[in-house]
Amino acid sequence: MEPQVNKILSRLGKAEKTELKSEKVELGIIDDIGKLKKETQKFLADANKSEASVKKAASQIKDKSQFWLNNKKFAANLEKRANGLMDKYEKAAKELGLDVKNSPASKEFNDILDLSDQINDNIQSIVSEIKSIK
Repeated sequence: MEPQVNKILSRLGKAEKTELKSEKVELGIIDDIGKLKKETQKFLADANKSEASVKKAASQIKDKSQFWLNNKKFAANLEKRANGLMDKYEKAAKELGLDVKNSPASKEFNDILDLSDQINDNIQSIVSEIKSIK
């Protein structure tokens, strides 16, 4: 009878080891799932911070660029207005016999054209930057 008892006990010992081994595997998986959840929560928190930063930056870009976008017409009409004034000046100067090319008004007219080009370059740069964000 003793050999049968030993046989039964040895089988029970193996069964307990197998059972403990499967519990360790289950516990390991549970730990891995918990770690993955923490990693996911951290990633979500970082994503939320990034989203808030991007929204804030986008709002600032919109606010800063809106001035230029609203004033495109000013820049487009600036050269037209300057040319109209210069034409009037040239007619008046011609009647008075004044030298238009070397006059202070002519220098200021050329300065206006240079400034107009700079404004248009700024507007185009802003529009290009905004388009490149998409």
